Amino acid sequence: MISAKAVVRNALGIHMLSAGAIVETCNRFKAKIWLQKGKRKSNARSILDIILLESPPGTQLTIEADGEDEREALDALLALFDRNFGEK
Repeated sequence: MISAKAVVRNALGIHMLSAGAIVETCNRFKAKIWLQKGKRKSNARSILDIILLESPPGTQLTIEADGEDEREALDALLALFDRNFGEK
């Protein structure tokens, strides 16, 4: 298992479209992937779980990945956060 920190930087925080982009990215990989905010840990393949994390701009999340392609999955999610989920 590997993990890394990511900060939500887009203007609206994590909402339905950004959560959908996270799920879509996760579905390209076999690894199990979670997002964690404080003590709350959510399945990164579930839009509802991601939305329930309540992550406005500035929120720091921990991304955890476990499985054969965990490094690739983590790198793809970090890149998604760095690109602000494709938002301006």
